[in-house]
Amino acid sequence: MFRKVSKLAIRVAGLNYCGMFITFVIMKTARIPALVVAAALVFSSCDGFNFSFINNGNETPEENGDTGNGNSSTTETPDPDHFWDPVVIDTDGLTKIKFTEEDTDFPNPERGFYTDCYFDSPSSSFSVNTLKGYRAECRSIAFFQFWMADYVAKDIPDNYLNCIRTAFSNARKAGVKALVRFGYFNGDFDCDNLTTPKPWDATKAQVLKHIAQLKPILQENADVLLCVQAGFVGWWGEWYYTDHFGFQPSSDSDYEPRREVMNALLDAVPASRQVAVRTPTFKLKMLRLNATDTLTCATAYQNTPKARICGHNDCFLASADDYGTFEDDGERRFWEDDTNYTFMGGETCGTSSYSVCDKAVETMAKQHYSYLNNGYHSGVLKSWKNGGCRDEINRRLGYRLVLRNAWISPSITAGSNVRTVFSISNVGFAAPINPRGLELVLVDSKGGKTVIPVKNENPRFWLAGKTRPFEVDFKAPAKGSYTLYLNLPDPEESLHDNPLYSIRLANNNVWEESTGYNKITTFEVK
Repeated sequence: MFRKVSKLAIRVAGLNYCGMFITFVIMKTARIPALVVAAALVFSSCDGFNFSFINNGNETPEENGDTGNGNSSTTETPDPDHFWDPVVIDTDGLTKIKFTEEDTDFPNPERGFYTDCYFDSPSSSFSVNTLKGYRAECRSIAFFQFWMADYVAKDIPDNYLNCIRTAFSNARKAGVKALVRFGYFNGDFDCDNLTTPKPWDATKAQVLKHIAQLKPILQENADVLLCVQAGFVGWWGEWYYTDHFGFQPSSDSDYEPRREVMNALLDAVPASRQVAVRTPTFKLKMLRLNATDTLTCATAYQNTPKARICGHNDCFLASADDYGTFEDDGERRFWEDDTNYTFMGGETCGTSSYSVCDKAVETMAKQHYSYLNNGYHSGVLKSWKNGGCRDEINRRLGYRLVLRNAWISPSITAGSNVRTVFSISNVGFAAPINPRGLELVLVDSKGGKTVIPVKNENPRFWLAGKTRPFEVDFKAPAKGSYTLYLNLPDPEESLHDNPLYSIRLANNNVWEESTGYNKITTFEVK
């Protein structure tokens, strides 16, 4: 039946929000002249809506890039009162524009392999040129690790605070984003006998004072923050080997000191950015959740602890439980679901039967990995290269957006309504997690630009493995020749016009490096 579809309109009526719903699919086919109405009872969550496919030709959903799992979110903040309003996209009568997928790796903001950058004294620095060099090698994330052993029992001095400010400034100039962790000790540790001399971290009072000192710097540099790992607590800032926050906490009261640190971090870190903890247990225990209390499209991206606490795994693929990262399979499933809307990343720490290519790629897809360490573990990274999956991982870490097709009104006159429709697949492991702009840009023959913000669509809900269609209408400009671009800029004013921070689509012959725009087509207004 799908092979003969020439027009597909979809309407959804919800019985329960993000629960059980009935879908009505109305199709006119070349084979059946009358309208065919089909109703299907579906049990699904809102991010599992399966009928967002659009078609204007004799092709199957697969040929159009549809995976059968389209995301149905259509607003920047999904509204339960309107989420199930009818969704109709009809491309009959529009001119279809086809695109081909690009298979190379290239730098895109807020995703990919990262480079470690250690700052253990006020004189530590990574120059703009050094950071630019990382980006030229497709590493657009720098992991800024600020180690403050010298200040474990006192305030952070001004010269070290200035070192932190300079690091963020250099990141901005180089076109990279900073993954950030603050901690005290990161050297070798006796994990077997725990004989490493104490302290292993600072007192709670000192940690809270340090976070208060860092808050203005973090707020001022929201634009170049990828996310902030919770840090501070324990050796390596991983919240485990600690002598001030309860080693191996179990009771609710045991977690109270960590809750205080997390609350301070959520206040200090800009509300648009997430804070990562080392294991799912920490999020579940601090927020008193069970493993089925995961985010949905209705609760994601709010300024709540549940929406803003993400995860990082620094022993990824090392064993059946990643060396204690997961207490049970329920926690693993929790991260698989929660990371549809939160950052996940980290590093490997040793080869295992779980780190081989097929299992590694499968796990990255399930847990929606956005970033990994480019330098560790060398044995795992070498095995991926030898096993033939490193190139795929390079391409798919984080989001990777492919424009399948676009449609535009065929005959355009000045002042008329112009319809454009786009179908974008995310073939990466994760969605674009941080806020992201979306706009059409019209450029006339003299270089004049008209920007059309797209306010009813949010790229953060373009989930991995799914295809998302959306429509943008605008009033045709004056007579003349125009080029139409799709732009996904960083929404921060300081970065909006910087092409290094715009998303490049994974298509051949669309990227305009000088502007950060993706070319769709040229057209004439009569």
